Amino acid sequence: MNDVLPRVLFVSQTAIGTSTSNRYVQLCSHLSRRGYRITLFFVGKGKAADDARIRYPRRIQNVRVTHTPAFPTRLLGKSGALSAALSALFLLATCIPHLVVACMRADIVVLGKPLPFGAFAVSMALLIARKPLVLDMDDWEGVGGFATLKQGKSAFAKAVITFFEEWLPPRSAAVVVVSRLLATRVRLMRVPEDRIFYVPNGADIEAFSPGVDGSAVRKRHELANRLVLAYLGTFKPGGASWDFMLDAFKVVHDARQDVVLMVVGFGPGLQDAQRYAAQLGVEKRVVFAGKVEHAAVAEYLAAADILILPYTDTFPDTYVNVGRSSLKLYEYMAMGKPIVASDIGELHESLRDGGGALAKANTADSFAREIVALLGDAQAMQRYGAEARRRAETLYNYETLAAEFEKALKRAAT
Repeated sequence: MNDVLPRVLFVSQTAIGTSTSNRYVQLCSHLSRRGYRITLFFVGKGKAADDARIRYPRRIQNVRVTHTPAFPTRLLGKSGALSAALSALFLLATCIPHLVVACMRADIVVLGKPLPFGAFAVSMALLIARKPLVLDMDDWEGVGGFATLKQGKSAFAKAVITFFEEWLPPRSAAVVVVSRLLATRVRLMRVPEDRIFYVPNGADIEAFSPGVDGSAVRKRHELANRLVLAYLGTFKPGGASWDFMLDAFKVVHDARQDVVLMVVGFGPGLQDAQRYAAQLGVEKRVVFAGKVEHAAVAEYLAAADILILPYTDTFPDTYVNVGRSSLKLYEYMAMGKPIVASDIGELHESLRDGGGALAKANTADSFAREIVALLGDAQAMQRYGAEARRRAETLYNYETLAAEFEKALKRAAT
Protein backbone atom coordinates (compact mmCIF):
# COMPACT_ATOMS: atom_id res chain seq x y z
CA MET A 1 0.00 0.00 0.00
CA ASN A 2 1.29 3.49 -0.82
CA ASP A 3 2.06 6.13 1.80
CA VAL A 4 -1.19 7.84 0.82
CA LEU A 5 -4.04 5.66 2.00
CA PRO A 6 -6.56 4.57 -0.64
CA ARG A 7 -9.80 6.34 -1.41
CA VAL A 8 -12.73 4.24 -0.24
CA LEU A 9 -16.29 4.32 -1.57
CA PHE A 10 -18.69 2.84 0.97
CA VAL A 11 -22.04 1.93 -0.61
CA SER A 12 -25.10 1.67 1.65
CA GLN A 13 -28.48 0.24 0.66
CA THR A 14 -30.25 1.41 3.81
CA ALA A 15 -31.39 4.95 4.53
CA ILE A 16 -29.38 7.22 6.76
CA GLY A 17 -30.47 6.96 10.38
CA THR A 18 -31.21 3.21 10.36
CA SER A 19 -29.30 0.90 12.67
CA THR A 20 -27.44 -0.61 9.71
CA SER A 21 -26.38 2.76 8.30
CA ASN A 22 -25.34 3.87 11.79
CA ARG A 23 -22.75 1.08 11.65
CA TYR A 24 -21.49 2.39 8.33
CA VAL A 25 -21.36 6.00 9.49
CA GLN A 26 -19.31 5.06 12.55
CA LEU A 27 -16.90 2.84 10.61
CA CYS A 28 -16.45 5.47 7.91
CA SER A 29 -15.89 8.26 10.44
CA HIS A 30 -13.25 6.30 12.32
CA LEU A 31 -11.54 5.11 9.15
CA SER A 32 -11.33 8.73 8.03
CA ARG A 33 -9.57 9.54 11.31
CA ARG A 34 -7.03 6.90 10.39
CA GLY A 35 -6.29 8.77 7.15
CA TYR A 36 -8.60 7.13 4.63
CA ARG A 37 -10.50 9.36 2.22
CA ILE A 38 -14.07 8.12 2.51
CA THR A 39 -17.22 8.73 0.50
CA LEU A 40 -20.45 7.25 1.89
CA PHE A 41 -22.77 6.55 -1.03
CA PHE A 42 -26.48 5.79 -0.48
CA VAL A 43 -28.18 3.81 -3.26
CA GLY A 44 -31.81 4.76 -3.80
CA LYS A 45 -32.09 6.57 -0.44
CA GLY A 46 -33.41 3.46 1.29
CA LYS A 47 -36.26 1.03 0.72
CA ALA A 48 -39.28 2.70 2.32
CA ALA A 49 -41.54 5.43 0.93
CA ASP A 50 -40.72 7.79 3.82
CA ASP A 51 -36.98 7.46 3.12
CA ALA A 52 -37.32 9.60 -0.02
CA ARG A 53 -38.10 12.63 2.15
CA ILE A 54 -34.97 12.35 4.29
CA ARG A 55 -32.53 15.22 3.85
CA TYR A 56 -28.94 13.99 3.64
CA PRO A 57 -25.98 16.06 4.83
CA ARG A 58 -23.12 16.65 2.45
CA ARG A 59 -20.58 15.61 5.04
CA ILE A 60 -20.52 13.70 8.31
CA GLN A 61 -17.33 14.75 10.08
CA ASN A 62 -14.61 14.06 7.45
CA VAL A 63 -16.79 11.70 5.40
CA ARG A 64 -18.30 12.94 2.15
CA VAL A 65 -21.96 11.88 1.71
CA THR A 66 -23.76 11.43 -1.59
CA HIS A 67 -26.81 9.54 -2.85
CA THR A 68 -28.70 8.56 -5.97
CA PRO A 69 -32.33 9.51 -6.68
CA ALA A 70 -34.91 7.82 -4.49
CA PHE A 71 -36.62 4.68 -5.75
CA PRO A 72 -40.13 5.25 -7.18
CA THR A 73 -42.58 4.46 -4.40
CA ARG A 74 -44.53 2.10 -6.69
CA LEU A 75 -41.51 -0.22 -6.81
CA LEU A 76 -40.89 -0.30 -3.08
CA GLY A 77 -42.09 -3.35 -1.20
CA LYS A 78 -42.83 -5.30 -4.39
CA SER A 79 -41.32 -8.75 -4.86
CA GLY A 80 -42.48 -10.00 -8.29
CA ALA A 81 -40.47 -10.51 -11.46
CA LEU A 82 -41.98 -7.41 -13.13
CA SER A 83 -41.07 -5.08 -10.26
CA ALA A 84 -37.58 -6.62 -10.19
CA ALA A 85 -37.16 -5.88 -13.91
CA LEU A 86 -38.44 -2.32 -13.49
CA SER A 87 -36.11 -1.80 -10.52
CA ALA A 88 -33.18 -3.02 -12.61
CA LEU A 89 -34.11 -0.55 -15.36
CA PHE A 90 -34.32 2.26 -12.82
CA LEU A 91 -30.87 1.36 -11.51
CA LEU A 92 -29.44 1.24 -15.03
CA ALA A 93 -30.91 4.61 -15.95
CA THR A 94 -30.21 6.59 -12.78
CA CYS A 95 -28.15 4.92 -10.07
CA ILE A 96 -25.50 3.02 -12.01
CA PRO A 97 -24.13 5.98 -14.04
CA HIS A 98 -23.74 7.94 -10.80
CA LEU A 99 -22.16 4.91 -9.15
CA VAL A 100 -19.73 4.31 -12.01
CA VAL A 101 -18.36 7.83 -11.66
CA ALA A 102 -18.00 7.38 -7.89
CA CYS A 103 -16.26 4.01 -8.34
CA MET A 104 -13.81 5.49 -10.85
CA ARG A 105 -12.79 8.06 -8.25
CA ALA A 106 -12.19 5.41 -5.57
CA ASP A 107 -9.45 2.84 -5.05
CA ILE A 108 -11.60 0.35 -3.10
CA VAL A 109 -15.37 -0.13 -3.07
CA VAL A 110 -17.18 -1.42 0.05
CA LEU A 111 -20.74 -2.73 -0.32
CA GLY A 112 -22.92 -2.89 2.77
CA LYS A 113 -25.15 -6.00 2.44
CA PRO A 114 -25.35 -8.33 -0.59
CA LEU A 115 -29.00 -7.40 -1.27
CA PRO A 116 -30.14 -7.55 -4.90
CA PHE A 117 -30.49 -3.92 -5.96
CA GLY A 118 -27.22 -2.77 -4.40
CA ALA A 119 -25.34 -5.90 -5.42
CA PHE A 120 -26.61 -5.54 -8.99
CA ALA A 121 -25.75 -1.85 -9.16
CA VAL A 122 -22.27 -2.25 -7.72
CA SER A 123 -21.50 -5.31 -9.86
CA MET A 124 -22.46 -3.42 -13.02
CA ALA A 125 -20.42 -0.38 -11.98
CA LEU A 126 -17.35 -2.49 -11.16
CA LEU A 127 -17.48 -4.16 -14.58
CA ILE A 128 -16.52 -0.72 -15.88
CA ALA A 129 -14.49 0.71 -12.97
CA ARG A 130 -12.46 -2.45 -12.29
CA LYS A 131 -11.89 -1.76 -8.59
CA PRO A 132 -11.60 -4.32 -5.77
CA LEU A 133 -14.74 -5.00 -3.73
CA VAL A 134 -15.04 -5.48 0.03
CA LEU A 135 -18.40 -6.96 1.03
CA ASP A 136 -19.82 -6.16 4.49
CA MET A 137 -22.37 -8.79 5.62
CA ASP A 138 -24.37 -7.87 8.72
CA ASP A 139 -27.27 -10.37 8.49
CA TRP A 140 -28.31 -13.70 7.02
CA GLU A 141 -30.37 -12.20 4.22
CA GLY A 142 -31.44 -15.16 2.06
CA VAL A 143 -33.49 -18.33 2.52
CA GLY A 144 -33.45 -19.42 6.15
CA GLY A 145 -32.88 -15.81 7.22
CA PHE A 146 -34.68 -12.54 6.59
CA ALA A 147 -35.95 -13.61 3.16
CA THR A 148 -37.88 -16.46 4.75
CA LEU A 149 -39.16 -14.12 7.44
CA LYS A 150 -40.14 -11.17 5.25
CA GLN A 151 -40.81 -12.43 1.71
CA GLY A 152 -43.63 -14.79 2.62
CA LYS A 153 -44.61 -17.02 -0.31
CA SER A 154 -42.59 -15.16 -2.94
CA ALA A 155 -40.22 -17.88 -4.13
CA PHE A 156 -38.81 -15.55 -6.79
CA ALA A 157 -37.79 -12.86 -4.27
CA LYS A 158 -36.22 -15.44 -1.96
CA ALA A 159 -34.29 -16.96 -4.85
CA VAL A 160 -32.93 -13.59 -6.04
CA ILE A 161 -31.87 -12.52 -2.53
CA THR A 162 -30.18 -15.86 -1.88
CA PHE A 163 -28.45 -15.82 -5.29
CA PHE A 164 -26.70 -12.50 -4.66
CA GLU A 165 -25.86 -13.45 -1.06
CA GLU A 166 -24.07 -16.58 -2.28
CA TRP A 167 -22.74 -15.27 -5.60
CA LEU A 168 -21.01 -12.12 -4.37
CA PRO A 169 -18.71 -13.26 -1.49
CA PRO A 170 -16.46 -15.54 -3.61
CA ARG A 171 -16.08 -12.67 -6.09
CA SER A 172 -15.06 -10.12 -3.43
CA ALA A 173 -11.49 -9.25 -2.54
CA ALA A 174 -12.45 -9.40 1.15
CA VAL A 175 -15.59 -10.23 3.12
CA VAL A 176 -16.41 -8.63 6.47
CA VAL A 177 -18.90 -10.47 8.71
CA VAL A 178 -20.54 -9.40 11.97
CA SER A 179 -21.04 -12.86 13.49
CA ARG A 180 -19.34 -16.22 13.87
CA LEU A 181 -22.23 -17.90 12.04
CA LEU A 182 -21.79 -15.68 8.99
CA ALA A 183 -18.05 -16.38 9.02
CA THR A 184 -18.81 -20.11 8.89
CA ARG A 185 -21.28 -19.60 6.06
CA VAL A 186 -18.76 -17.63 4.01
CA ARG A 187 -16.18 -20.38 4.51
CA LEU A 188 -18.71 -22.87 3.12
CA MET A 189 -18.88 -20.66 0.01
CA ARG A 190 -15.17 -21.50 -0.40
CA VAL A 191 -13.96 -18.01 0.41
CA PRO A 192 -10.34 -18.35 1.62
CA GLU A 193 -9.77 -17.78 5.32
CA ASP A 194 -7.40 -14.87 4.71
CA ARG A 195 -10.23 -12.97 2.96
CA ILE A 196 -12.73 -13.27 5.85
CA PHE A 197 -12.75 -10.61 8.59
CA TYR A 198 -14.90 -10.64 11.74
CA VAL A 199 -16.02 -7.11 12.68
CA PRO A 200 -19.16 -7.07 14.86
CA ASN A 201 -21.22 -3.99 15.57
CA GLY A 202 -20.19 -1.57 18.29
CA ALA A 203 -21.12 1.63 20.06
CA ASP A 204 -20.13 5.27 20.14
CA ILE A 205 -18.72 5.05 23.67
CA GLU A 206 -18.77 8.82 24.10
CA ALA A 207 -22.44 9.29 23.17
CA PHE A 208 -23.42 6.12 25.06
CA SER A 209 -21.82 6.17 28.48
CA PRO A 210 -22.62 5.83 32.20
CA GLY A 211 -22.39 9.62 32.47
CA VAL A 212 -25.55 10.25 30.43
CA ASP A 213 -28.39 11.67 32.55
CA GLY A 214 -31.74 9.90 32.28
CA SER A 215 -33.57 11.94 34.91
CA ALA A 216 -35.53 13.99 32.34
CA VAL A 217 -36.88 10.79 30.76
CA ARG A 218 -37.84 9.44 34.17
CA LYS A 219 -39.69 12.64 34.94
CA ARG A 220 -41.39 12.75 31.53
CA HIS A 221 -42.76 9.23 31.91
CA GLU A 222 -43.43 9.40 35.66
CA LEU A 223 -40.91 6.72 36.59
CA ALA A 224 -39.78 8.14 39.93
CA ASN A 225 -39.22 5.52 42.64
CA ARG A 226 -39.63 2.67 40.15
CA LEU A 227 -37.21 0.03 38.96
CA VAL A 228 -37.16 0.31 35.18
CA LEU A 229 -36.56 -2.40 32.61
CA ALA A 230 -35.94 -0.99 29.14
CA TYR A 231 -36.00 -2.45 25.65
CA LEU A 232 -35.04 -0.73 22.39
CA GLY A 233 -36.36 -2.11 19.11
CA THR A 234 -38.78 -1.98 16.19
CA PHE A 235 -42.23 -3.60 15.99
CA LYS A 236 -41.93 -5.39 12.65
CA PRO A 237 -40.86 -8.84 11.36
CA GLY A 238 -37.35 -9.48 12.58
CA GLY A 239 -37.64 -6.69 15.18
CA ALA A 240 -39.02 -6.72 18.70
CA SER A 241 -40.23 -10.06 20.07
CA TRP A 242 -42.93 -8.11 21.83
CA ASP A 243 -45.20 -11.01 22.79
CA PHE A 244 -42.31 -12.91 24.37
CA MET A 245 -41.10 -9.74 26.08
CA LEU A 246 -44.54 -8.96 27.51
CA ASP A 247 -45.07 -12.56 28.63
CA ALA A 248 -41.78 -12.35 30.52
CA PHE A 249 -42.71 -8.99 32.01
CA LYS A 250 -46.02 -10.41 33.20
CA VAL A 251 -44.04 -12.88 35.33
CA VAL A 252 -41.83 -10.07 36.66
CA HIS A 253 -44.92 -7.94 37.26
CA ASP A 254 -46.47 -10.66 39.42
CA ALA A 255 -43.26 -11.07 41.43
CA ARG A 256 -42.34 -7.39 41.92
CA GLN A 257 -44.76 -4.50 42.35
CA ASP A 258 -42.11 -1.81 41.91
CA VAL A 259 -41.00 -2.64 38.34
CA VAL A 260 -41.96 -0.86 35.10
CA LEU A 261 -41.17 -1.89 31.54
CA MET A 262 -40.24 0.93 29.14
CA VAL A 263 -40.27 0.04 25.45
CA VAL A 264 -38.55 2.43 23.06
CA GLY A 265 -39.54 1.83 19.45
CA PHE A 266 -42.25 1.92 16.83
CA GLY A 267 -43.53 0.02 13.81
CA PRO A 268 -46.63 -1.68 12.40
CA GLY A 269 -46.86 -4.11 15.32
CA LEU A 270 -46.89 -1.46 18.05
CA GLN A 271 -50.66 -1.33 18.48
CA ASP A 272 -50.78 -5.14 18.66
CA ALA A 273 -48.23 -4.99 21.47
CA GLN A 274 -50.25 -2.35 23.32
CA ARG A 275 -53.40 -4.49 23.03
CA TYR A 276 -51.52 -7.56 24.24
CA ALA A 277 -50.23 -5.66 27.28
CA ALA A 278 -53.83 -4.77 28.13
CA GLN A 279 -54.87 -8.39 27.63
CA LEU A 280 -52.21 -9.49 30.12
CA GLY A 281 -53.32 -6.81 32.57
CA VAL A 282 -49.91 -5.07 32.68
CA GLU A 283 -50.69 -2.00 30.55
CA LYS A 284 -50.42 0.38 33.54
CA ARG A 285 -46.87 -0.75 34.16
CA VAL A 286 -45.67 -0.66 30.55
CA VAL A 287 -44.50 2.62 29.02
CA PHE A 288 -44.52 2.63 25.22
CA ALA A 289 -42.21 5.56 24.55
CA GLY A 290 -42.63 5.37 20.77
CA LYS A 291 -40.13 6.58 18.19
CA VAL A 292 -37.03 8.22 19.61
CA GLU A 293 -34.33 9.77 17.43
CA HIS A 294 -31.02 7.99 17.73
CA ALA A 295 -29.35 11.04 19.25
CA ALA A 296 -31.76 10.81 22.22
CA VAL A 297 -31.67 7.03 22.72
CA ALA A 298 -28.88 7.19 25.31
CA GLU A 299 -31.06 9.29 27.64
CA TYR A 300 -33.75 6.62 27.55
CA LEU A 301 -31.28 3.84 28.25
CA ALA A 302 -29.83 5.94 31.09
CA ALA A 303 -33.28 6.05 32.69
CA ALA A 304 -33.30 2.26 33.08
CA ASP A 305 -31.99 0.01 35.82
CA ILE A 306 -31.78 -3.13 33.65
CA LEU A 307 -31.65 -3.37 29.85
CA ILE A 308 -33.21 -6.43 28.23
CA LEU A 309 -32.71 -8.13 24.87
CA PRO A 310 -34.98 -11.15 24.37
CA TYR A 311 -35.19 -13.04 21.09
CA THR A 312 -38.24 -14.90 19.89
CA ASP A 313 -39.32 -17.80 22.09
CA THR A 314 -40.66 -19.93 19.22
CA PHE A 315 -37.44 -20.49 17.24
CA PRO A 316 -34.62 -18.68 19.05
CA ASP A 317 -31.81 -20.42 17.14
CA THR A 318 -32.82 -19.22 13.67
CA TYR A 319 -30.23 -17.97 11.20
CA VAL A 320 -31.72 -14.49 11.70
CA ASN A 321 -31.08 -14.50 15.45
CA VAL A 322 -27.75 -16.31 15.50
CA GLY A 323 -26.39 -14.53 12.44
CA ARG A 324 -27.06 -10.95 13.47
CA SER A 325 -24.98 -8.59 15.58
CA SER A 326 -27.50 -6.39 17.34
CA LEU A 327 -26.43 -2.75 17.45
CA LYS A 328 -28.58 -2.16 20.53
CA LEU A 329 -26.57 -4.74 22.49
CA TYR A 330 -23.36 -2.72 22.22
CA GLU A 331 -25.14 0.53 23.00
CA TYR A 332 -26.57 -1.21 26.06
CA MET A 333 -23.08 -2.34 27.06
CA ALA A 334 -21.60 1.14 26.62
CA MET A 335 -24.17 2.55 29.07
CA GLY A 336 -22.67 0.48 31.87
CA LYS A 337 -26.06 -1.00 32.73
CA PRO A 338 -26.72 -4.65 33.66
CA ILE A 339 -28.17 -6.62 30.74
CA VAL A 340 -30.45 -9.65 30.58
CA ALA A 341 -30.36 -11.32 27.15
CA SER A 342 -31.14 -14.57 25.39
CA ASP A 343 -28.17 -16.93 25.41
CA ILE A 344 -27.68 -17.33 21.65
CA GLY A 345 -25.45 -16.11 18.83
CA GLU A 346 -23.52 -12.89 19.27
CA LEU A 347 -25.37 -12.17 22.52
CA HIS A 348 -23.58 -15.19 23.97
CA GLU A 349 -20.30 -14.21 22.30
CA SER A 350 -20.36 -10.68 23.76
CA LEU A 351 -21.85 -11.27 27.23
CA ARG A 352 -20.51 -14.67 28.24
CA ASP A 353 -18.30 -15.06 31.32
CA GLY A 354 -19.71 -12.13 33.26
CA GLY A 355 -20.71 -9.53 30.68
CA GLY A 356 -24.42 -9.92 31.46
CA ALA A 357 -27.11 -12.33 32.61
CA LEU A 358 -27.86 -14.87 29.88
CA ALA A 359 -31.19 -16.73 29.87
CA LYS A 360 -30.16 -20.23 28.83
CA ALA A 361 -33.68 -21.60 28.36
CA ASN A 362 -35.49 -19.27 26.02
CA THR A 363 -38.92 -19.23 27.61
CA ALA A 364 -40.75 -16.30 29.14
CA ASP A 365 -40.48 -17.87 32.61
CA SER A 366 -36.74 -18.47 32.36
CA PHE A 367 -36.11 -14.98 31.01
CA ALA A 368 -38.23 -13.44 33.78
CA ARG A 369 -36.40 -15.45 36.44
CA GLU A 370 -33.09 -13.95 35.33
CA ILE A 371 -34.57 -10.46 35.67
CA VAL A 372 -36.10 -11.10 39.11
CA ALA A 373 -32.88 -12.66 40.40
CA LEU A 374 -30.84 -9.72 39.15
CA LEU A 375 -33.23 -7.18 40.69
CA GLY A 376 -32.57 -8.83 44.04
CA ASP A 377 -28.78 -8.70 43.75
CA ALA A 378 -27.42 -5.15 43.77
CA GLN A 379 -23.81 -6.33 43.67
CA ALA A 380 -24.41 -8.45 40.58
CA MET A 381 -26.13 -5.51 38.87
CA GLN A 382 -23.11 -3.30 39.54
CA ARG A 383 -20.66 -6.02 38.49
CA TYR A 384 -22.44 -6.79 35.22
CA GLY A 385 -22.75 -3.10 34.35
CA ALA A 386 -19.08 -2.38 34.97
CA GLU A 387 -17.93 -5.38 32.96
CA ALA A 388 -20.25 -4.52 30.06
CA ARG A 389 -18.81 -1.01 29.92
CA ARG A 390 -15.25 -2.35 30.07
CA ARG A 391 -15.90 -4.61 27.09
CA ALA A 392 -17.51 -1.77 25.15
CA GLU A 393 -14.43 0.39 25.78
CA THR A 394 -11.90 -2.28 24.84
CA LEU A 395 -13.61 -4.53 22.27
CA TYR A 396 -16.78 -2.95 20.89
CA ASN A 397 -15.85 0.68 20.36
CA TYR A 398 -15.61 1.85 16.76
CA GLU A 399 -11.98 2.90 16.98
CA THR A 400 -11.04 -0.73 17.66
CA LEU A 401 -13.53 -2.05 15.12
CA ALA A 402 -12.30 0.36 12.42
CA ALA A 403 -8.78 -1.01 12.96
CA GLU A 404 -10.16 -4.51 12.32
CA PHE A 405 -12.05 -3.31 9.24
CA GLU A 406 -8.84 -1.72 7.98
CA LYS A 407 -7.36 -5.21 7.68
CA ALA A 408 -10.01 -6.03 5.06
CA LEU A 409 -9.16 -2.85 3.14
CA LYS A 410 -5.48 -3.74 3.17
CA ARG A 411 -6.28 -7.25 1.95
CA ALA A 412 -8.35 -5.79 -0.89
CA ALA A 413 -5.56 -3.37 -1.85
CA THR A 414 -2.94 -6.10 -2.31
